[in-house]
Amino acid sequence: MVAKEGDTVDITSEGVMVNGYYRTEDYAKGDTVLFEGGVEFPITLSQGKYFVLADDRSQGSDSRNYGALSTGIIRDRVLISIRWRNF
Repeated sequence: MVAKEGDTVDITSEGVMVNGYYRTEDYAKGDTVLFEGGVEFPITLSQGKYFVLADDRSQGSDSRNYGALSTGIIRDRVLISIRWRNF
């Protein structure tokens, strides 16, 4: 989840911008690309809406495709995230 109601999200060639500031996302894999036919940016989230992005940005399907998610469809929260790395 990168933004909540009232926030403005923009995705540019520089990366993900929320409320005028670029986010540092060391966990994100790949570039945050825009999808043809997806959401038009910038987008300001209305009440009860959240903007989510997949960690695997080049392959993930997320709010860039489907738009902001409503509070009612968010069921749980992440308690722990385990990531494999190639050392």
